[in-house]
Amino acid sequence: MMLVIRITLIAALWVVGGCSAASSSNGPLTPASDQPTQESAGPGAVGLPASVVDPVVAEVARLAGVPVDQVVVVSAEAVTFPDGSLGCPQPGMVYTQALVDGYKIVAEAGGKTYDYRGTGSTFRLCTATR
Repeated sequence: MMLVIRITLIAALWVVGGCSAASSSNGPLTPASDQPTQESAGPGAVGLPASVVDPVVAEVARLAGVPVDQVVVVSAEAVTFPDGSLGCPQPGMVYTQALVDGYKIVAEAGGKTYDYRGTGSTFRLCTATR
């Protein structure tokens, strides 16, 4: 009987010790939604390959009615979005509730700013207001 009590106490101390060590490492835990998820070098950085950015630049040029060389890419970055709306929900739509890896490309042309979101092969213009 004493052996069972000793084993139980040792196991309890081991669990408590493991929990306190995990909770004290690197400060408090923060929710995933509060953690940075962008993989860019900073504001205005173009951190994506041309094969991803060029189709968006061409579409912005078409919408703005300007040549492609007059489109300025403000930022282009890989982002993990909180859900299938890619950070740009549309009224009346339902989206998957899972993290989605994708891209955010912001460009300026003809005096307007264009915010595109996508997952690589397809992009859409984000027109949602915040």
